[in-house]
Amino acid sequence: MPYRLLNLLPIVGMAVAIGVAKERSDSAITYLGWMFISLVIGVAILTKIPAIGDLYLVRRYLLHGEFAFFLICGYGLGLFPHGVPENEGVGWRRIAIGFCAIVLVAPYHQFGAVCLSLGVVGGFAIGLTRTIPFYLVEAPSPRKLLFTSSFSVFAFMLPLFAWFLLLLNPPIPRPHLERGEFEAAVREQLAEVDPGAMIAAGPEAFMFQAQTGHPVFVDATTKSLMSYMPELGPVINKMYTEVYGMPIEPGPYDPDRWLEVWEGRSRDDWAALEPWGFDYVAAPDSIELDLDEVLEAGGQRLYRMP
Repeated sequence: MPYRLLNLLPIVGMAVAIGVAKERSDSAITYLGWMFISLVIGVAILTKIPAIGDLYLVRRYLLHGEFAFFLICGYGLGLFPHGVPENEGVGWRRIAIGFCAIVLVAPYHQFGAVCLSLGVVGGFAIGLTRTIPFYLVEAPSPRKLLFTSSFSVFAFMLPLFAWFLLLLNPPIPRPHLERGEFEAAVREQLAEVDPGAMIAAGPEAFMFQAQTGHPVFVDATTKSLMSYMPELGPVINKMYTEVYGMPIEPGPYDPDRWLEVWEGRSRDDWAALEPWGFDYVAAPDSIELDLDEVLEAGGQRLYRMP
């Protein structure tokens, strides 16, 4: 999934950026580069101070530290083209790498794209410390001058481009999410009578919570939590075993087994699941449950727990 790969991008980018900074033999670039990186990390540490961390802008954008990773990643991309020898035609390809990075990040992490862009500007500005002394002792060749001036315009346009993407792809608020007939009916039916009710839907339900505005017992991503916190494994396995009759174990996997389990469950068996805390059950109309039906729409039914 793209968002899982994206989780690794800031860390890999930071490592590359630090590697690029260390690679430079120019003492000025190395010194300024480490100052840039230290400053970004210092700001990230300052956000942990309660008086600063409670500020809205800090809490909304800076508190979790992603900005530091993206800035440092952008710094490496901005510094990268400065080491291009004049007689090698690889400069524009290196510039394209930075541009592609912004484009790939922006649809999934708009704020990260902005930070990445600002990091590119910082990296490019620091890289100029290598170019300026050269201009002072001899006139640059047309090729080097074109390369430097073009990249200057490109680098300083990146933040504007990133903000444009941010405006073009704003976060989608829940009220405007696309909903099926069933999800819309559930949201309307329970809005007043039971606004905080939990619903148990199928184990592979996706976006059901966002579309109905109600918490769900499990969804398609629940099992993946075990890869982040293995200690949750026994609890999640118990949830799937007791409610869906589908223990998480090696061997053949039948994704539709829960339909058979639910259809064969008696009213008393459903009542025994009360400790799990869900108030309603959503199931396709291809099966009929031994529960009181609340509504039917879009090929699915909503039932009330005993």
